[in-house]
Amino acid sequence: MGIGWIDNIYNNSSSTWHLKSVDDRNNGALSGGGTSFTLDDQNYHALRSGTHYKADWCGMPWYFEGKHFKVISQDRKKGVLFYTSEIGGDNWIVYEELNTGRQIARQSVPQGSDFHCNLRFEEAGVFIDVVNNNAFSGENAVYQILSETKDWVKVLAPIIGAAIQAAAV
Repeated sequence: MGIGWIDNIYNNSSSTWHLKSVDDRNNGALSGGGTSFTLDDQNYHALRSGTHYKADWCGMPWYFEGKHFKVISQDRKKGVLFYTSEIGGDNWIVYEELNTGRQIARQSVPQGSDFHCNLRFEEAGVFIDVVNNNAFSGENAVYQILSETKDWVKVLAPIIGAAIQAAAV
């Protein structure tokens, strides 16, 4: 298993997004746009449009008994929760609709080493870019999503980004 860390959050969209962390450690401290806050209170925090946030100790939670995840949302009512989990011997970021628990996507991430990510909000979607780990450097632009035929297929980032955004809006 590899541990994921969000190092930067870029809200390049024209909308305010909200982020919440539900974990017992490594929720994260964010600073940007003249403000700073921690995610320890398990409440939603606004991520203003056009703002870059530097994140410290912002862990990608390892799923455990429904108690460890992060949530992104525009209206704080609907959203997408995400977490890391081992499935079939591989390490994944799993994305679920907040209110239904329906898995909408999963993204392959490094196994056996820590990895670092950027969370990006764009007009075209929401993206988590894996930028490095102990064995890899560069952007991971290939994701795994569940196709309509219930098979896992590789697709480009914009498709998963659009699916995540649609579920969070």
